[in-house]
Amino acid sequence: MAKPNAAAAAAALPASAASSSSSAPAAASASSAPSSSRAAVQARTNLNAIKRRDPLAWRVVLSVSHAAVYELLAPEGPDPAWTRNGAEGTLHLYERGGAAGGGGAPAQHRLIVMSRKQGTEDFCVALEKGEIVDAEVLNGMLMFRNKDKRVFGIWIYDDDGREKLVHHITSLHILDINVANVDLTDALTAPVIPTPAP
Repeated sequence: MAKPNAAAAAAALPASAASSSSSAPAAASASSAPSSSRAAVQARTNLNAIKRRDPLAWRVVLSVSHAAVYELLAPEGPDPAWTRNGAEGTLHLYERGGAAGGGGAPAQHRLIVMSRKQGTEDFCVALEKGEIVDAEVLNGMLMFRNKDKRVFGIWIYDDDGREKLVHHITSLHILDINVANVDLTDALTAPVIPTPAP
């Protein structure tokens, strides 16, 4: 399989993607209880929203407040270009099926960007080795090629959220992600998506 044109793809990245007192401990511990209960309520709310789309969802691993999905058009051609997929909103990494979900098979992991934009569909992808061929973080965008040779990029506006997502995906042994945070000027030597070994 031919490698996408890295220089042209990197150059085509969207502009937004290139882009104490002694009583203090007591006060902090008192305020942590409401904060953790708010987090628990938010986690249940997120799971319920996901279950409306995927009834087999049973656990949210991580949520990131804002992400946008792009697709690389003509990734193997001379002039690849990023275009917005339309899905833009909260991103969730979640588990579905498996023993905890009531099934006997191992749990599956999915990424979903729940679109806030009127008239656009959510973006959902199964993070399984048979579904995702390659994955990489380049210039702040999580990019992957699926089994149909389509290349998608998920731009996460919060650097910390992106790092946590990549950490969770790799620590759960879902996918191996090559992290190549390079400047656009270095894109000539950095592949957009690594080519799988024969």
